[in-house]
Amino acid sequence: MPRPTSPPPRGAGILLTGERGRPALNGIAHVQRLVFRVLATIMWAAPAGAFGAMAAVVGATGTDALRSLGVVMLAFYLTCLLFVFVLLGPPDVGHQDGAGFDEATLMDDDTPPPATRSDDTALSPA
Repeated sequence: MPRPTSPPPRGAGILLTGERGRPALNGIAHVQRLVFRVLATIMWAAPAGAFGAMAAVVGATGTDALRSLGVVMLAFYLTCLLFVFVLLGPPDVGHQDGAGFDEATLMDDDTPPPATRSDDTALSPA
């Protein structure tokens, strides 16, 4: 099976062309500004859209929708609290160094971390 290769670095190629690549860089900058302005507009209008959607649901189903949303929110916050206080352990309030949790619990060499990113390794080589 052939080994996958990464695409050629086009951005570096455009930069290395010097002044001949300047129009391409300017075009990329214009498209970048356009995309981020559109995203900023969407982010600015999102709260109004969310409020309108919530109003439509409450108008159609009554307060049952709000009760269901409250149950989901309560379950989410309880799950967060359980994760913090059960999995990470109780906070160390008495320390003067400002550490919020006991480092011995978090940095135990025998146990893997409770969660890793996709590019992390759970058990690093010794």
